[in-house]
Amino acid sequence: MYNDHTPIPLTHPLPTVQPAAASFVTNRGMQAIIRRARLEYLATQLLTLSRALRLPVPIEDILYSPPLDLWHINPDQPPPCLMQTHDPLIKRLEMARTVARLVGESGWEPRQRLLGSQSFSRNESDIFCMALLIPTALLAGLNEQQRLPGRVSCLFQVPDEQAAIRLVELGYVARTQVNTLTECFTR
Repeated sequence: MYNDHTPIPLTHPLPTVQPAAASFVTNRGMQAIIRRARLEYLATQLLTLSRALRLPVPIEDILYSPPLDLWHINPDQPPPCLMQTHDPLIKRLEMARTVARLVGESGWEPRQRLLGSQSFSRNESDIFCMALLIPTALLAGLNEQQRLPGRVSCLFQVPDEQAAIRLVELGYVARTQVNTLTECFTR
């Protein structure tokens, strides 16, 4: 009947696996990765069309002189968000957010083709904004010593916190290293 190789019957039921839910989460995560890649691509395309793929990215030129006349802004009446600060780094960040919002609402054909006609969500605008200010093409050209949050902040003229977030998002710096690296550089 029973020998040494006979399995003992289970006294408790096996856990049930729900593959449909697991594949949904995986699919949803994959869709988010693809959407982020498309936003990064569109930001690079906008920078290329604007001839602005250089350090620091001339975001003010893009805002007031967009390629292909994607939008129109009166330089005498800047958007209200730009008049709230005198900090030049925050002002650049707000300009990039404005550009992201304008691109997200535009009828630009590559945006429509890759992301559809719906406006950018707040998260998508933030991703696009940082892809404009700290493009992956320029960041990849930096050496390891230049990819510290403080140095990226200086080179790209963005706030330290935004530089650190971008480096973590792209995998150049571990989240646990950000505080240590920022402290070391600012001393």
